[in-house]
Amino acid sequence: MHHFQHNRRKLLCSGLSACGLSAVSQLGWGAENAGGKSPRLLFVFLRGACDTDSVLFQADNAFYHDARPSIGIGRPGLGDNLLEIAPGWALHPAMSAISPLIEQKQWAFVPFSGSGDNSRSHFKAQDTMELGLGLNYKEGSEQGLLNRILQELQGGEKNKQPIGGIFTGSANPLICRGKADMSHVDLTQKKSGNAELDNRQLQALKRLYADPETAEKVTLAAKRREEVTTTLMNAREAMEMEHGADVRSAANLTQHFEALASLMKQGGLFSVGFTEIGGWDTHINQGNDVGQLANKLRDLSNAVAAYSSTMGSAWQQTQVVILSEFGRTFRENGNKGTDHGHGTTLMLASGAGFAKPLLGESLTIAKDTLHEGRDQPVLNEYRSILAKFILPRMGLEKAAIQRCLQV
Repeated sequence: MHHFQHNRRKLLCSGLSACGLSAVSQLGWGAENAGGKSPRLLFVFLRGACDTDSVLFQADNAFYHDARPSIGIGRPGLGDNLLEIAPGWALHPAMSAISPLIEQKQWAFVPFSGSGDNSRSHFKAQDTMELGLGLNYKEGSEQGLLNRILQELQGGEKNKQPIGGIFTGSANPLICRGKADMSHVDLTQKKSGNAELDNRQLQALKRLYADPETAEKVTLAAKRREEVTTTLMNAREAMEMEHGADVRSAANLTQHFEALASLMKQGGLFSVGFTEIGGWDTHINQGNDVGQLANKLRDLSNAVAAYSSTMGSAWQQTQVVILSEFGRTFRENGNKGTDHGHGTTLMLASGAGFAKPLLGESLTIAKDTLHEGRDQPVLNEYRSILAKFILPRMGLEKAAIQRCLQV
């Protein structure tokens, strides 16, 4: 005889997690934006500190080329293969896949951005950005930035459609932790496990949540299990048919982002997403127009371009935020690489477009404008960029944004 353990959290997890729903509380009801369409938000974290002085750089700045004799981009003699983003600013040639998005004003850069954390520690800086509480956060804080955003989206009153969040990867990232359960989605999984919730399990869940409103959510969760599982399986099968191989998150970044977009364009339970890419800690042999960093930037730009295309019409309601915990030293080191720095460049993408390709405060990089004489300074606190350019597009009003960002 099968006995249920009458622990609400554990029972819900065992009953709903097969379809990626770790608890009923994830089935919040969220606000639509002004156009009546469900907004989507994807955070992409580049772990290891991406050298954004190679992503976007002041091409005509002699100090830049003097500081980077081996790893500088667009050095004389390499040909005119640079895409000018704004007067004096150019994009790494390996990122040509996003050129159409830039030309359509659907991509923007925010140089001189960051959290202000000056530790140059990967772990502390990542925690600072993922918590989104500024520099005075308390150790042990459990409400991640993206989770707080999801909570505010779920708390809206403008529609009655469920809204949820997902993340990929092997662990529950700090940015996703909090009261709104964000579900792990395994894009490498071949089968969904127990995809059906039998009537006995459903009735047990409904007895635990006897009030009509919550029981209705339980019933909705059960009914949507097959839909969620089918969506995930179809997305994976479509990618495998197109590419002739399994979709593996670590093996092919473009396929990973295509599969992620196949889920997120459905909206609803897949409205908010998080994914991460490691391997950006380029202390040795970083490369320049070609090499280690160029290969990673090419993979990233190809992946995000594929994501935008796969989103289809939903791209118009989608916001993508690409961030790294800090930048790297402006000068190259003795190993033809770069070391831990300070300021970085935030990258934003959206089908809704941006007024201009460079956002926020800026300056001309020179010896006397570097932070501590070595790094890109932080002129644009990243939460202020989210507050101004991203979260209002998610349908959040000023008070909700302030709660999200704890400002």
